[in-house]
Amino acid sequence: MAFFDGSIYAHTLKMNTSISVLLPDDTQARPKDGFHVLYLLHGLFDNRSAWVRNTTVTRYAEENGIALIMPEVQRSYYTDMRYGYNYFTYVSDELPRLCREMFGLSERREKTFVAGISMGGYGALKCGLRRPDVFSACAGLSAATDIKKRAADYKNRPDMCNAFGEPAVVSGDDDLFGLACKAGTLPDDKRAAVLMCCGTEDTRLEENRALKSALEQNGVDLTYCEEQGGHDWQYWARILPQMFDFFSTRLETGK
Repeated sequence: MAFFDGSIYAHTLKMNTSISVLLPDDTQARPKDGFHVLYLLHGLFDNRSAWVRNTTVTRYAEENGIALIMPEVQRSYYTDMRYGYNYFTYVSDELPRLCREMFGLSERREKTFVAGISMGGYGALKCGLRRPDVFSACAGLSAATDIKKRAADYKNRPDMCNAFGEPAVVSGDDDLFGLACKAGTLPDDKRAAVLMCCGTEDTRLEENRALKSALEQNGVDLTYCEEQGGHDWQYWARILPQMFDFFSTRLETGK
């Protein structure tokens, strides 16, 4: 695959920001309407390079003929921050538009996916539930799903203050449980399909189970998996095949 690592100017952020891109290098196999694409979101203690450094994600992307876009968002919680930058708007709106123009990616929602780990899992689920017009499927791996609980501890978490204010107030558009309810009001073909995976030794297991129940109660197309593992790259690397199978199935069925 072709690899690009550099920076782009984002009008939403009003600054240059880093980005890593992997593209299928067989241009003869490029679909007429552009490459299908997976946006990969990093966690709180990582940056955009984490996926490539810690996993063999390149191999799975190459096998599936899918482009990978890995943006940098600092500790923003993929949020239009109270004290900071509008990272949610950047990742969910401006970044897809820029990447379509620069890298020949498909404009079809059916070929546009998003996934992330931990904080990035929260961001990916938020993108899918809040912008199903852009992303047809999303995956949260060990996602930080109960953001209100973290915000309640804002005095000990400066990242929460920067993202949501002081005191930290999480609005409905940033609350995955509220977004699950909104998703229940949409027609089936307008919802994003959701994959959630969490290790049984992960401290986030119970909040993932709670979001699973909320999504199921609202009729969201959900694939959920639990297996042995913690909140670490050893677990996330192991479940990559399952994640790519989830997205490739959507490509095959056109849903």
